[in-house]
Amino acid sequence: MFPAKYLRLPLSLSAALVVACASSPDGPRPPTEGHSFLTIVGESDMYVADGVSKELVVLYHDEQMRPLTGEVAFDLLGDPRGGDLSATASATDAEGLARIEVVPGEEARFVVEATALYAEPVQWTIDIGPGGWALDATGDYLLTSELNLTEGVPGPVGTAINTLLDLTDDPTDPSTWVIDAILGQINNQTITAAVGALRPGLDTTLNQLLISTAPDLIPTIINVGDDLEQVARHFGVTSTLSVGRAPDAGLIATHAIDTVLFTVEGEVHEYTLSADERTASTAVDIPLRLRGQTKLAIDSHQLPIAYGRLLVFILDEAIVPSIVPTASNLGELMIALVDCARVGQLLAEQIGVGAPVIYDVACRAGLTAAGAAIESQLTQLDATTHLTLGGDARPRDLDGNRTIDRLQGGEWEGELRFSPDVASALRRPSQTFTGERR
Repeated sequence: MFPAKYLRLPLSLSAALVVACASSPDGPRPPTEGHSFLTIVGESDMYVADGVSKELVVLYHDEQMRPLTGEVAFDLLGDPRGGDLSATASATDAEGLARIEVVPGEEARFVVEATALYAEPVQWTIDIGPGGWALDATGDYLLTSELNLTEGVPGPVGTAINTLLDLTDDPTDPSTWVIDAILGQINNQTITAAVGALRPGLDTTLNQLLISTAPDLIPTIINVGDDLEQVARHFGVTSTLSVGRAPDAGLIATHAIDTVLFTVEGEVHEYTLSADERTASTAVDIPLRLRGQTKLAIDSHQLPIAYGRLLVFILDEAIVPSIVPTASNLGELMIALVDCARVGQLLAEQIGVGAPVIYDVACRAGLTAAGAAIESQLTQLDATTHLTLGGDARPRDLDGNRTIDRLQGGEWEGELRFSPDVASALRRPSQTFTGERR
């Protein structure tokens, strides 16, 4: 195979080849697999100083050095420290040449790679000397992020929601679920045996009472599940990105979550992290890379997050009170929806064992325990859940003082992980953020 990847053409030889190619009656050819190559024109090691841009030139050709037509893509690898490329792609000219410029920033060393269809990549090593400049990225930024779990509700949260929906999935629900909750609170074999002998007729009779006294019970439970699923999948985060200098003069940052925002029935609810929670939800020593005035890249980092506690907060502070204003948790909501006194009266009459108050108290205790169990399933997520984020945004200098004032059009990617084998992906472009200098 023609070893074009390793061939560097001196400028004088390049000029001769250009003349030869230009005289070809056929002109540039389309690339074909196995017959397309890239060759750097000039030196592959380039020194750029005094803030002056320098041109990179690459020849796209076949094994007979005949020019090819097409687009050559250029990528910058490493930390340019404010340096950039004049373009990310260049179409070849009539001689098969593609050209871009290296725009210097602060002193740095990085690699520029050129790629084209069917050709092996070629690379330049770029050393940026003194004399250039870069936007000042150091300082604190308030980031506002919108995160969407587009692949659905993650496993552990789905389990908790399904537990809630167990109230509605049996033909005789919610009565079957209520009777089971009551029996779970009564340690009496006589009552348990009597109830077993009367089922499923007892379930049907109680269901008629519940449907007549609480017709909205099942739709309400389903609505709670839907609202909880929605906030679990889509939520906002405000955070602080503190950017400084690493010992090698590169950019490094600390990222801390400040608040988490949920929208329920069109109303935004905010959870502000305590000082201890904020410390726990902090990532440090995050490398950043500034590319001219086009991109500030933030490396992937992990933020521990009390995700289950946040969901319980929004359940208790927003979802539940939106249905029953006097209720402050799931258990209290279910007690408000189920008339346990009438349930106790009916069960005492039907079973013939025990006073109505026994079943009334057991009903309240059972509903309270059921609600607490669902919320406990959510809070158990806190010990292992972490948010992994990495992304980039466009830096903006609004007043021309060479300092970044705003980050625009930011996109994250990463995951929300609950355990070593359970995670929900966060994919571009559904994870967005902006930033304002504080």
